[in-house]
Amino acid sequence: MKGNPVIAYWLTNPEDRKTVGDFLRECGYSAHEITEPAHLSFPLDLLVIDGVSFAENKKTIAMYREKSPYFVPCLLVTTNEYVSYEKDNLVELVDMILYLPVEKVQLHATLRSLLRAHNYAVVLWEENQRYNAYMENILELLADHFGLYSLRFDKVQATFYCSKNLSILKDGGLRSFADLREIFHPEDWALVDYTFEEFFYTHDQDFADIQVRLRKDGEYRYTNMRWYVQRDEKKSPQVFDILLLDIEDLYSQQEELRTALEGQKTLIREIFHRTRNNMQTILSLLSLYKYRCGGAEGVFQDIEAKIRAMAKLHDMLYQGKTLTEFDVGHYIQEITVVISQIYERDIGWDLHLEENLFLSVDKGIALGIVITELIQNSFKHAFCEENHPRVRIVLKSEGEHLCLEYEDNGKWHEPEGDHTYHLGLDLITTMVTGTLRGTYQRIPGKNYHAMICFGGNTQKYSQ
Repeated sequence: MKGNPVIAYWLTNPEDRKTVGDFLRECGYSAHEITEPAHLSFPLDLLVIDGVSFAENKKTIAMYREKSPYFVPCLLVTTNEYVSYEKDNLVELVDMILYLPVEKVQLHATLRSLLRAHNYAVVLWEENQRYNAYMENILELLADHFGLYSLRFDKVQATFYCSKNLSILKDGGLRSFADLREIFHPEDWALVDYTFEEFFYTHDQDFADIQVRLRKDGEYRYTNMRWYVQRDEKKSPQVFDILLLDIEDLYSQQEELRTALEGQKTLIREIFHRTRNNMQTILSLLSLYKYRCGGAEGVFQDIEAKIRAMAKLHDMLYQGKTLTEFDVGHYIQEITVVISQIYERDIGWDLHLEENLFLSVDKGIALGIVITELIQNSFKHAFCEENHPRVRIVLKSEGEHLCLEYEDNGKWHEPEGDHTYHLGLDLITTMVTGTLRGTYQRIPGKNYHAMICFGGNTQKYSQ
C-alpha cells in the first residue's frame, strides 16, 4: 500500500473522537473524522466506528463496503462488554470488536493487524485486475490469429479456436459431430472421441493435450489439440474450449532429429562392435606370441584377462538398450566366466550382487581392470596350495556410493623381489583412487580381503 494508511473514525462521543484522532495521527496514519454518512465517500484503508454510529448507519456502512473494489476492514470500539458478533448480527459488517477502555499498545496492534489484512486484499485485487487485462489481451489475440467455430451437442457447448494457417474448417462452420469428424484423420478420430468421453466420466479432469492429424488442402497436418472444460456444480461438463495449433513443422523437425539420433546410435554401436573385433584381433596375436615365447605364459594370461574384460564391456554396450551405462552386477558375472575360461580352473564363485546398479563406461573399464587384477592376484599368490579355491564378491549400494567387497579363501604369500606383484597393487590403487574416485582398504588376515567404495554417476533403478 502506497503512502500512509487512510483511516476514518466515526465516533459519537467527542472525547473519544479526540483521543482516537490524536492517537492515529501520532502513529503516522492519515486520520479523517466522520460525523455524518455523506462523509463516507473517499477510499479508505480502515474504518473505526462505535456502537451508536454503527447502529444508526448500518446500511450506509454496508453499501460502502460493497462498493469498494477491495476489502475495507471495520473496527468496532465499544464500552458495552456484552456486544458480540453473533448476538448483534455483526458478522457481515464488523471484522473486529475492541472493548474500551484499552491501552494504546493494544489499539495499535489491532490496527496493524486489520491494515495487514487490507493490504493483502489490495494485492489480490491488483493481481486480479492484471489477470483480467491479460485475458482481454488474450481474447484480442485469439480474435486476430484464430478462427472461432462453435458446436453444440447434448446441452454442451464446444468452441474451437483454430489457427488460421490451418484453414481446415468449413466456411459454414460446424453444424454437427459429422462435420467435425470429417476434418480428422480416420485413425485419430477414436482418440478424439475417447477424450470427449473421459471428460464426462472423469469428474476431476479439466485439461487434456493430444496430437492429431487434421485435413488441409487434401493433406493431413499434425495438430496439437488442447482441451479446457468448464463444469457445473455437479461436475458435469458444460463448456469446452479447444485450441487447435498447427505443429506440422515442429513434428517434421522432431522426426528429423529422431532419425539423426538413431543414426548416431547406430554409429556408436558400430564403433563398439569394431572395438570389440579389434580386441579379438589383439587376443589372437597374443595367443600366437604366447606359444613362441616360452616361460611367459603367465604374463600373456594377465594381459588376455584384462583385454577380454574390456571387450566384454563393449559387447554388453553394443547389445544393450543404452550406450552410456551398463549393469554392474551382470558385468562382474561375465568377468568371472572369462577368468574361469582363461585359467582353466574350477573356482567356487560366491557372488552377492545387488541388482539394477548402473555405471558409466569409463568407470566400468576401470572397475573391470580392478576386479580382474584382484582375481589374478588370488590365482598367483593365494591358490597355489589350495585345492578348492573360492572367491567371494559382494556388491551393494550405500547411499550414492557403490561398495565392492572381495575375499578369497587362500593362504596369501607376498613374493619377495617380484616387481609385478607390487605393480598389480599399484594398478588397483591408481584405478580406484583415480578413475573411480573411491577408496581402497586391505583387511589384514591370512587370505586376501579388500573393500572398495566409490561414487560418481551410479544410479539405481527399480524393476
